[in-house]
Amino acid sequence: MTTRPFTPAALLIITITGAAMAGTPTKPFEAVPELQGLTARWAEGAEAFRVPGYSVAVIKDGAIIALEGFGRRDVGDDKPVTPDSMFYIASLTKTYTTMGVLALVDDGKVELDAPVKRYLPRFELADADATASITVRDLLCHKPGINSFALDFLESYTGQISEDRFYEWLSVIEPTMQVEYSNQHFTLAGRIIDAVSGKPWQEFLDERIFDPAGMFRTTTYASTMYGDADAAFPMEGSKDAWSRCAIRKSDRVMHAAGGMGTSAADGARWVMLQLNNGEIGGTRVISKEMSVESHKLQSKDPRARDLLDRIEGYGLAWFRGAYRGHGPYFEHNGDYVGARAHLSFIPGSGIGVVMLANSSPGGYALSDIVSIDIYDRLLGETGHPDLLPMFVNQAGRIFARMDGDQTARTPVTATTLSAGLDLYVGTFTSRLWGDLSIAVEDDALTGHIGNMPIALVSTGGMDQIALSTPDGTYDTSFVISDEGSIDAVIVTIPEFDPIRFVRVPS
Repeated sequence: MTTRPFTPAALLIITITGAAMAGTPTKPFEAVPELQGLTARWAEGAEAFRVPGYSVAVIKDGAIIALEGFGRRDVGDDKPVTPDSMFYIASLTKTYTTMGVLALVDDGKVELDAPVKRYLPRFELADADATASITVRDLLCHKPGINSFALDFLESYTGQISEDRFYEWLSVIEPTMQVEYSNQHFTLAGRIIDAVSGKPWQEFLDERIFDPAGMFRTTTYASTMYGDADAAFPMEGSKDAWSRCAIRKSDRVMHAAGGMGTSAADGARWVMLQLNNGEIGGTRVISKEMSVESHKLQSKDPRARDLLDRIEGYGLAWFRGAYRGHGPYFEHNGDYVGARAHLSFIPGSGIGVVMLANSSPGGYALSDIVSIDIYDRLLGETGHPDLLPMFVNQAGRIFARMDGDQTARTPVTATTLSAGLDLYVGTFTSRLWGDLSIAVEDDALTGHIGNMPIALVSTGGMDQIALSTPDGTYDTSFVISDEGSIDAVIVTIPEFDPIRFVRVPS
């Protein structure tokens, strides 16, 4: 397991809190009069939404008033979720990366309104004017509309990204120059941290943000998170038959837009740091000026509205809006295979909520129910429709369809191919997309693209095959030479030229 060294300040915080050594104590929801009865509702939701484990923290007026773990953090009943269980938090990472950039602004090393190209000379888009004009602030509030399926695929799933490959894909992007949520804005922000600080963004956040804030159950390394004795693994299945998700984060796919794990206890500290404008436990992590700036409305995005019309646009990383008229309200969520994270707060009411789950897509519904329940209770909001029955009905239909789709998937076996299975085995490579490996397991074809396992499924007749990933299922064909060998694999993804993976000689 990889751990980061403790600084003297970190050791002092451990001595004061005792949390790192003894574990963070549970604060039961049933002990808070306004929150009584909620955990039974959530248990009903967790069963309906197929969420094996989750943890919740509630902050009110500068203190954690409720903090509990529920269900299982891994396969097996003997591994319960605790307040210190580390969950992968996906895109919630963006708020931490932003604070790293703001710390460099405090240091006088970065200017928010300076062009990105000042710090990243290789930054080039297909639009020369946009390349010259896009600023650091623009990235942090999603103004440029720099979006790339290819870069998301490489950085978030396969891990087959290099700086050369990153900048080559970047150079063909036509930014919309309209407010549009994107991972690329924040993987660029991480590269700015790398360039300006002289160290990887992961190390910079450890030293400059996590340690001073006393967040010792927070990491940017999947190896640390999943190597921990209290890790919450992404899971899939049903309440009776859980398994770890085949697709799971590794260090090579932990990037600055979605590359962190944390606990509910540490998430609560992150909320308190926001509510107290960059200071916690007498330690100032970033200046009050930068914290206030991060909470200002920086860009409006009508497409960002959610179920309760909470969202108006973005601060720096944060979604900003109002909750049933209470505002400003801030939130950020994170979603990935087998993972859901929610963190939100209302400074004027002194309330914040953290909810982490090890399941998707059901974790999304449960986090909405949990956060809405807590805010309505603490704000005294009554008379609103109960969303739980509607969500449960929707979940039943979604899971029935998912189960049917899974049952209908036909593996690629010798009976669905005109050539022998062994002819397809090997490694195939594409200059821009990386390596595709195909193997035989249980008499069927299986494979990986870099870090990501893939499914090869039969789509009908002989030799009709598709490659299935979390982002979609894509028609796949094989180039057979005159000698009968498989020379290349061609995958067709809409809006791209067919991808040709050429066999690597063994």
